[in-house]
Amino acid sequence: MKSQTIKQFIDHHFRHFNAASLKEAAKGYVRHIESGGKMMIALGEL
Repeated sequence: MKSQTIKQFIDHHFRHFNAASLKEAAKGYVRHIESGGKMMIALGEL
């Protein structure tokens, strides 16, 4: 299996009309991280 990036996976498999929102969110996240931003992820039990 050929190695691929998450971006390549999204571009190939997410072609439906809602995919534009996912792609824009992913691009925004990359810009945020590249500009020194941070992301907090909280995992909890329900």
